[in-house]
Parts: sequence; C-alpha cells; structure tokens
Amino acid sequence: MRKLSTVNTARVYDTVTRPVWFVDILFSTPLYFSSRGAFTYNGISYVAAGLEVDVRAKSISLFNTNFAYSAAFLAGEIGASVNIYQVYGDTTFVAGDADLVLSGEVGQITIGNKIKIEVRESAPRKFPRIYPVAPTFNFIPPDGTEIYTTNGTYILESK
Repeated sequence: MRKLSTVNTARVYDTVTRPVWFVDILFSTPLYFSSRGAFTYNGISYVAAGLEVDVRAKSISLFNTNFAYSAAFLAGEIGASVNIYQVYGDTTFVAGDADLVLSGEVGQITIGNKIKIEVRESAPRKFPRIYPVAPTFNFIPPDGTEIYTTNGTYILESK
C-alpha cells in the first residue's frame, strides 16, 4: 500500500487532479525537468518541459522541440541515476510534498522528435569498490586473524 504525503492526500479529492512530475536525471551535469511549468522544489530549479511519464512501462518521454535536448542525451551516460517524483496541486511546494514514485538508472535512450528514456532497476551497489590488498597495503593482518571487541569476535577473511 502506498502512503501519500499530506499535500497529495488533500489534492487527490479535488474535482480534477493533475499531477506535476519532477524528474531528476543525474548525468555528470544533472538535468531537472517538470511536467508543468518551472518550479523550485527542495532547493532544485526544475525546467518546464513537455514531459510524459509512464510509471507502468518505466519510461519517460520528453518532447525534443527543435532537437534542443539531443546533444545533452547524446553525451549522457547510460546508468546515471533517475528519480521521478509526483505531487498534486498548483501551489508552491515545500520539501516532503512530492512522493518518489520511481527510482532507477538510465537505460536505453531513443532520440527523435521525442526522447524516450527507459528507466531500469539499479543494480545493488557494493562498497567499497576498491579493495586494499598487498603489495599496496603491507600492514593488513592475514586471513584468520581474530579481533576481539566488546561487541564480539571478528575473524578476518578475504573477499
């Protein structure tokens, strides 16, 4: 069951409910789009864009008027994070009003009159990504070394 924020709960009962979609595409230079007008939400300025969000198909379509966005998406990285938020109403929104409805990473991008971005599920991230091993780190205790703490005993083992 999905729980809505206070603003969304109040707006759902309006006669006409038209959501505002906020889309964050976190390329090395992030892109922030809004489906309806320019908004500042949670300290981020969202640009008005002809935007369609299909949560079921996990995709975003962006009208590419005069091919203005083509260069940005040609240079964009597959695997960059994507967050899609939804909020109802026409007022100024404050932090916490929008609900995160889809989060993942940029999948296949199709560029034409519309730019279609498929949002795929993010793979689990493992940290650290760099493992300290010899010969760079010479002072690492060998496998099997026991470390005793007040919280218990830990036995070191390699990856």
